[in-house]
Amino acid sequence: MKKTIDRGCFVAFRNDRLGGRLNSILTAMRLAKAYGTSFRIFWALSEGSSAELHFPQELFSAKFIADHFTSREEGQKLLSGSTDIGMIPRHSSAKDMAEKLARGTNYLSNSATEQILLPWETTDDLAILPDLLGDIEFSPTVTQAIALVNAKLDGLSFSSYHLRRGDIIDDKTVASHNLWSDKYIPRVIYEWHMKRTLAEGAKTLVIFTDEPREAKAFSGLSSQILGFDDLTGGIALTTIQRDFLELYTMSRSQEIYAPPSSAFSRLAAVIGNKHVTDIEADLTAQEKENAREELVRRLEHEPESFLSQSDAGQNLPFVAEHLEARGEHKRAISIAMNLVEGGMNRAYAYPFLSSRLLVQEDYKGCDQILKLMSRSLSLKEEHSSNVFLHAALGDLARDNWDRAVRRFHSGMWFFPINRLASQMFFYLHSMNKLTAENFVPFDPHLMRPAGHIFDESESTTHRLLMERLRDTGNIPQVYPANMEVRDWRILHGKKLSFRFTNKAKIAQQADLLATNLDKRNISPERIAALQSAVGAMQSDAGIRDSAEINLSGAIDVFPDNPLYRKRLADHLFSTDRPAEAIELLKQAWVLSGKNPSFQAALALGFQQLKDLDSYEELMSDLAERETPIVELQYLVVEAMRRNPAQLPAVQPYLDQLSSMAPGSHRVIALQAKVYEQLEKWDLAMTTLKLLETLGRPQSVVASKYTGLYKAYRRAKNDAAAQRWFKRNNVVALDV
Repeated sequence: MKKTIDRGCFVAFRNDRLGGRLNSILTAMRLAKAYGTSFRIFWALSEGSSAELHFPQELFSAKFIADHFTSREEGQKLLSGSTDIGMIPRHSSAKDMAEKLARGTNYLSNSATEQILLPWETTDDLAILPDLLGDIEFSPTVTQAIALVNAKLDGLSFSSYHLRRGDIIDDKTVASHNLWSDKYIPRVIYEWHMKRTLAEGAKTLVIFTDEPREAKAFSGLSSQILGFDDLTGGIALTTIQRDFLELYTMSRSQEIYAPPSSAFSRLAAVIGNKHVTDIEADLTAQEKENAREELVRRLEHEPESFLSQSDAGQNLPFVAEHLEARGEHKRAISIAMNLVEGGMNRAYAYPFLSSRLLVQEDYKGCDQILKLMSRSLSLKEEHSSNVFLHAALGDLARDNWDRAVRRFHSGMWFFPINRLASQMFFYLHSMNKLTAENFVPFDPHLMRPAGHIFDESESTTHRLLMERLRDTGNIPQVYPANMEVRDWRILHGKKLSFRFTNKAKIAQQADLLATNLDKRNISPERIAALQSAVGAMQSDAGIRDSAEINLSGAIDVFPDNPLYRKRLADHLFSTDRPAEAIELLKQAWVLSGKNPSFQAALALGFQQLKDLDSYEELMSDLAERETPIVELQYLVVEAMRRNPAQLPAVQPYLDQLSSMAPGSHRVIALQAKVYEQLEKWDLAMTTLKLLETLGRPQSVVASKYTGLYKAYRRAKNDAAAQRWFKRNNVVALDV
């Protein structure tokens, strides 16, 4: 019987807050209606999601949720095989999309702030959006509240001001460790704009904000400035209901002034058929100058006037832009440094400073910032990555190659797909500074010449490094598609992006790389390099038959290339042929001269096959070999802690790992486990408490506390374990 192919659908997915989620839903609804198919909503939740998002039933009707929401498993499956509507090729047509939907292709809607137009669409296609809100079935409470708001606003003319704060300025949240310059606009900008609007004769201004203290402060400036509750009479709503009703109320205003990238206010404009005015861009040059001068004064002399550390810190980009435009770079650095020394421990502060010190060629300053950051926890690993890489660039400028390579590895491990990490890889290779021992193996025949590596306009440091490369006579070379990461995911930590798992995105990258095979005068080495790399990407994309043909074809031409054999081995593991895979890994290891990266891959292959003797033998040998590759050191410690004979000797290796990746979540969790196994109980407890301050999900931390409790109970007794946990104010679960 011929298998029936399910018709494709549009999948709405965002993992941020309400505005972005609703925007993606409306886009999916619009396209589903246009192409006569269904839409699905993957309402992703985690312990890091804002609390109100855990209760979508408060916003939507039970029927709407049953009809359109996916389970987590179904949602992840849909995401993995979907095509992002923002990535549709320009030459595509509406007919192409209709045919692909008929063949079962799913399309992903995940834009937070824009209504995506497909290549063949015009703005006229968006005219339906305000009406689509009526197609959403809301909960009874929200339906009633909409009617009440409509009645209260009847005949009222007002201007809306949206001021985003919430988790951005809450010192306890993970979000507060990132800068949000496209969402957070300084209070002083609003003050100047409102003052002008009132002077021009506006009757009523309404401030919409997720920070009650801000609403109260603005209402105190004038009786004509109201909050949402002042306007609507304080309807009793849950948080998610209130958020939506504020958005809906904003859509009824005459003008909307907001940050340039606020999904919340942009969606209000969409459903109200309005335009969002960028509040700062709407100021005159003189008003903006005056507002920023006042902001500099407040941040420099009255940092306590801000609502929190995070509130103060979010103003740094605005102050720096203002001061640097008139050459006061050192003053901008000084203001930021004073905030850090005054206790502002936001993760973004370190790369904010190190990037500016690099521009000033203050390389010792970069070293100092790295030291400061290394004494604290890595609250956002992307920021730790940048600080290490800025310090590494400073080392390159000072010809300190060995330390530059070590710092490069730390920076790359914290965030492997960091653009600056890729540039460092290209530069070190182009300068002949990478070896089989100090970097993961890569294919030099996959490299291609480039005009430059670093953008020389960024700083004199970038310009200096490029001049030195040109002086060697070497040609700058780059490597495609982050293949150095894809080939060696086992050695690049855990911080990988969506494109490393989304099959549609990987397939697009593979197709793009494959176009190089059609070029003239291409060498056999280059053909094999491209063929093997394309095959590896096809394997990850689930295009298995083509992948195997390409991977095997490259080996047929160059049988002694160990990387080609490893790629085929990875493919065989993914297709449940472990016995064949392990033989290929053995061959690759020997061909590589027993390279440490290949040895680690072979060891992990044996571990997967439950051949623990071979795994331990290979890892014991790796423990005797020094490496700058952070994950290799991590794997060594992991192997030693699992081996009772080696466990007592693990501490120096753990200390080395901690110095290579200071403050890392994974390293701290590993430290806690090692201390537990060594029965260093108080150290294990103290280390686990650090994970809580890092914002790790409570379920993860609780499970680790439970493991510690059980280990302590085995070593002592149940009563002693209970007393110890009580003294430490910790509750263990499932014990």
